[in-house]
Amino acid sequence: MLAAVTKSPGVMVIDDVAEPEPPGPIGLATTLAVTAAGARVMATDPVPGRRDLALAVGAETVAWGSDGELLEAVHAWTHREGPPRVIDTPGDPAALAQAARMVCSAGRVVVVGMSAAPAPLRSGVFPEKEIDVVGSSCATAPDFLAAVRLVQATGNQSPRFSRTASR
Repeated sequence: MLAAVTKSPGVMVIDDVAEPEPPGPIGLATTLAVTAAGARVMATDPVPGRRDLALAVGAETVAWGSDGELLEAVHAWTHREGPPRVIDTPGDPAALAQAARMVCSAGRVVVVGMSAAPAPLRSGVFPEKEIDVVGSSCATAPDFLAAVRLVQATGNQSPRFSRTASR
């Protein structure tokens, strides 16, 4: 799931790895966390059920299609500016290049998903757009406890989300 953040404030979450349902907990948890913090979120995902869950946990809108169709959806959502924040959660190397194309100039791409495969990325995009790319990991017991408390506090008791988040 890819999350896009708009300026008021917003995030875009990318999760473009085609997996069988239920949805991946990282993209959904990211969507839940950033919307709970007040961000507007567009989530992208190839699986209709995961797009529905993203909406259920707070995404403002969802999209899927070819790379060009997704870029156009992001441009329509952000009035052609691109989101200032894009969160890459799937670990698919192609998602990083997609995130770099989607984020606005001087924006930030946050990479959460991991992969051992090389990413097909044109290095000129970084100085041309003046974007930051940072990695983020939360793998401590306090981080997981905070995530569980967030799910409990938001009252999101969807059985599908709860089952997914508890894996």
